[in-house]
Amino acid sequence: MRLRLALTAALLVLAGAPGLAAPDRAAAHAVVEDTEPRRSAALDAPPEQVSIRFNEAIEAQFGALRVFDVDGDEVQVGEPLRPSGEEIAVALPDDLPDGAYTATYRVVSADSHPVAGGFTFTVGESGGASAAGVADLLGDQSAGPVTDAAFGALRVVSYFAIALLAGGALFLVAVWLPALRATRDRSRRSGEHFAGTSTSIGEQRVAGATGASTATGAVEATGAAEATGAAWPAAAAALQRRATAVMVGAAAAGIVASAAGIVVQGATVSGTSFWGALDAGLLGDVLDTRFGEVWALRLVAFGVLAVLLVGLPPLGDRGGRFPVGPWRAVAFAATLGFLVVSPALGGHAGADGDSLALVPLDTFHVAAMCAWIGGIALIVLALPAATRGLAGGDRSRLLAAVLVRFSTVALAAVAVLLATGIVQSLLYLESVDALWETAFGRAILVKAAIFAALIGFGVYHRRRSLPALRTAAARGSKPGHAGVALRRALRGELVLFAGVLVATAALVSYSPSATAGGPFGASVDLGPAQLEVTVDPATPGDNEIHLYLFDSQTGAQYDRPRELGLTATEEELDIGPLELDVRKAGPGHYVVPKAPLAPAGDWTLEARALISDFEELRGEIEVPVR
Repeated sequence: MRLRLALTAALLVLAGAPGLAAPDRAAAHAVVEDTEPRRSAALDAPPEQVSIRFNEAIEAQFGALRVFDVDGDEVQVGEPLRPSGEEIAVALPDDLPDGAYTATYRVVSADSHPVAGGFTFTVGESGGASAAGVADLLGDQSAGPVTDAAFGALRVVSYFAIALLAGGALFLVAVWLPALRATRDRSRRSGEHFAGTSTSIGEQRVAGATGASTATGAVEATGAAEATGAAWPAAAAALQRRATAVMVGAAAAGIVASAAGIVVQGATVSGTSFWGALDAGLLGDVLDTRFGEVWALRLVAFGVLAVLLVGLPPLGDRGGRFPVGPWRAVAFAATLGFLVVSPALGGHAGADGDSLALVPLDTFHVAAMCAWIGGIALIVLALPAATRGLAGGDRSRLLAAVLVRFSTVALAAVAVLLATGIVQSLLYLESVDALWETAFGRAILVKAAIFAALIGFGVYHRRRSLPALRTAAARGSKPGHAGVALRRALRGELVLFAGVLVATAALVSYSPSATAGGPFGASVDLGPAQLEVTVDPATPGDNEIHLYLFDSQTGAQYDRPRELGLTATEEELDIGPLELDVRKAGPGHYVVPKAPLAPAGDWTLEARALISDFEELRGEIEVPVR
């Protein structure tokens, strides 16, 4: 039975994952701002080093920065250098011979997303030899949509496991044990009163008769009271079995998700398959990153909690108090505390420049969500086992007592969620428009909409479920229809919570920095070329657009087009396509001095490179104008 319940809990955790559609995640949250030497630079003397500066902090594992000669041999000296958190460099030998060279980089954004690319340069006379191809050296940069979807699903599983463990523990301590103690004591007092009253009535009715009749009435009433009292330890033991099975199942799912997440991260950043990522060197690189450290510690925490839960003493002991010693209590608190803070440490909050403010905010946000989700999960999955063996009146009283206490916890959780969610949104988003004009903002809106529906369920419980249960308890009857309605509503809440966690996983995948305030930069494949576009300032009005064409293999300027055309369209506002004035500024370099991108919206730029009478290359880039 316990094994089946543990597997059920694990499946409940996994149930939130299949609904996760792979988000349109930013493939590179960190953007290259400058390189030294410049792309396709022709140098008279060898540089001392090659360096790349990004617009945000990066992790520098996974091959980091390498320089290759025309034969594909590495020529850099020593390990990569870190002049700053946003920059990576590598030294070159003093006697670097003349020739063509290719620099490739493979780094990870501070929020765990991979960034890879490269460029070429020449030193002295290259002798006509071409530099090694960037694409060939880097290989396939995408692990594929299946891997991306799996990564999102694993995040959901991990979040659900944290919620069941942390929220479940809070439910047991702050809701279940006090409710059990209060309801049991009231039931026992009622039973003692019933026994005394029955004895008195029996004595009156058999007055003048034999004393045996009086004794029989007293014994029968006392026996009923003892039977009622014996049901409470059984109820406590039944809930413990269910709760332990649910939480152990969640811990097991968390262990699997954490281990698989480390491997999938390796596959994502290296552009390989899941099985290809099962390489000791690659896994070591993942574990050296902030993401790897957090997920590895999370795996350990899940394992520690599974061990602690399996050895948990009976919850019915010690008069309804939590039956653990100091060392076990400290171990529970430490591991649960780390699990609650781990999403902040491994996500945007820990990577952002305002981490001193965002990490505590995110931690309180996660803790409040855990309290809500974990409590509802145990009410649905574990509480029925405890109430099943109770008499009708006791069952209603226990349900009402649990719901009253949990309503207080849920109300506090709602307040914390609202406060922290609003503050985090203000810190992450640069404008109100970003809520519906960016993927990150839209994910916030989806999460807020589901959250509003959950608040509606809470109002329903306070106005309908709880009064109905109190009425049944006062009458001494079974919960009946009120209990059925409560169970259905709580199951609906669990489904909605799965949606909240899916939205949360999407938030982690999207970049919060893709908001207002240009310049905006992006790139797109254009046949054998790579088109890089910058739009400055990416605000409504006239914008200056620069277009750079590079050969995908060599990184050199791609100057084959006879002409380059560019149009701008805003489909939602039914504007365009507008033909823009494109002027050639140099080999592979084109400029639009004044592009009228107004009003604000998501503008689509379509580039058309005419190569010959029979060949035309096309590519589109979406530009957020704010």
